Amino acid sequence: MLGFLDGWLAAANIDDMIKSVVNEHHWSPSIIDQMYLDHLDYHGIGYWYDNAKEMHDKMKTSSK
Repeated sequence: MLGFLDGWLAAANIDDMIKSVVNEHHWSPSIIDQMYLDHLDYHGIGYWYDNAKEMHDKMKTSSK
């Protein structure tokens, strides 16, 4: 049933994803509570986690 989530759930556990998103965007728990646990669109924790990871990866490669 939740097979479509396997890709990003295997990469990081949900707790780490939430912490990363909160650290990056400084969102309150009430904002996080309103979000979904997917990466399909901007309403999902996975979406913002993927975005933050992508931005950090770009910063790493541009500094080399």
